[in-house]
Amino acid sequence: MTGETKPRVVLDGMIRNAPIAKVNVNTPYFLSSTCHAVCMPNPVYDVIIGNIENARDPKDPCLDWRSSDSEKNTGSHDYTI
Repeated sequence: MTGETKPRVVLDGMIRNAPIAKVNVNTPYFLSSTCHAVCMPNPVYDVIIGNIENARDPKDPCLDWRSSDSEKNTGSHDYTI
């Protein structure tokens, strides 16, 4: 956690401040050693990648992508990107 917050709009249209975290992301849609993530409690998905620079289109994943053993999902998470 960086100690910073950023406003976000939730489904009911309310604007809430969300904490920012520095995280490692490695998916077929976004490859990064570290990036900043807006976090939220009880997310529907572990990671949501929005319209950000270097993100791949949902219909165009990196076909050569492979996860390492250390990056495999080991359980549920409290926050999402």
